[in-house]
Amino acid sequence: MIKNRKHFIEAFIDVFSGYCLSVLVQIIIFPFFNIHIKIEEMLIIGGIFTIVSITRSWLWRRYFHWRFYDKST
Repeated sequence: MIKNRKHFIEAFIDVFSGYCLSVLVQIIIFPFFNIHIKIEEMLIIGGIFTIVSITRSWLWRRYFHWRFYDKST
């Protein structure tokens, strides 16, 4: 149980820090490309990319688990 909690905390910190970094990068980079949007919109964009990232990571993890660990031979 404690191991699962540690994995959850690690995943939460990873995802949350990625989200914060995504929004920060948007705030810094967008003006260089003449993109001017509200902070609320940046938060939504960061959320969309976070959901895509979580889904991508989960799919790769499932693939590798299936490919290398779930073999019953």
